[in-house]
Parts: sequence; structure tokens; C-alpha cells
Amino acid sequence: MQLTVLCFFDFLVLFTLICLFSILLKKGYGFGRKLTSLVLVVYLFILFMLTLFPSGMDYSNFQPPHQILLLVNLSISDLFHDSLYQIFGNTFLLMPLVFLLALLNQKLSSLKAMVSIAFGVSFFIETTQLFMTYYKLSMRVCDINDLILNTLGAFIGFALFRLAERIFPQVMEFLKK
Repeated sequence: MQLTVLCFFDFLVLFTLICLFSILLKKGYGFGRKLTSLVLVVYLFILFMLTLFPSGMDYSNFQPPHQILLLVNLSISDLFHDSLYQIFGNTFLLMPLVFLLALLNQKLSSLKAMVSIAFGVSFFIETTQLFMTYYKLSMRVCDINDLILNTLGAFIGFALFRLAERIFPQVMEFLKK
């Protein structure tokens, strides 16, 4: 049952992204914009596969009460490594989304719009993880820290977008058209 539901979700996400990409191609944009659109579609597919659908690896930061005592036996370097993974992984997770959306839509290229979109996407991911765990479709964990770090990553991604516009104006213009 779980495998069937997850295969359906995989298909649904992939089908939606392919439809989005085909709509973007029909508008008659230049090569740079089509390339940016393709990168956005591939990024969204990878984002949803990593955050919503289980893989062979468990990246959750959930520690059941009976396992918390096991942390005493871990070295400081193990804890530091896991914490860095959580912090950097969640901070960098939505940076490409902000960067790519700002390239594709000038109306959205304000800090307020980008942070709002990143917050909404992060909230959607965390809420979906909560429901998927509740209905035993996956063992992902809803975590407020992820929401905060994803939103922080949106700030950083927007700053990098503005910096890239100043440093590489021709490349950025090519990717927008």
C-alpha cells in the first residue's frame, strides 16, 4: 500500500513539473530563459524527492525518547557533524528556488516576495512531512528549525541574486530572456 501511494506521488510530482516546463516552453522565450526554466523544473523535482519521499537514507533529525540516552555515547565531533549537516542543508535548500524565481519573474524579484515564497514552500514541505508521518507514508519529521533555516536561506539566496546581477549583468540578462 505504501509503495503504491509513494509511486503515485512520484508520478504526480514529475507529471506536474513536466506540464509546468511545457507551458514555459510554449511562451516563446529565448534560450537563456528556457534553460533557466529547465533548471527550475529539475531543481523542484529534486527538492520534492529529497524532502517528501523516503529514500534508502534517513536524514530525519527525530530522536525518539529511548534513543536520546544513546547521544551520551557519541563523540562531540559526531554531534557537530550532524548539526552542521542540518544547519547548512536546510539553509542552502531553498537558495536555488529564490535565485531561479527571481530570474524568471521580475515581479517576484523583491526581498519580501522571495522570502514569502520560500517560507510558503518550506511550510508546505514541513506540513506535508507531518501528515505523511502521521499516515505512516514516510518517517520524515516536521521541524520548526527547518522552516527558520529555509527562510534564512531565502534571504541569503536573494542577496546572492542581487550580487550576481552586479557582478555578471550580461549573464543574468541572458538567463532572464
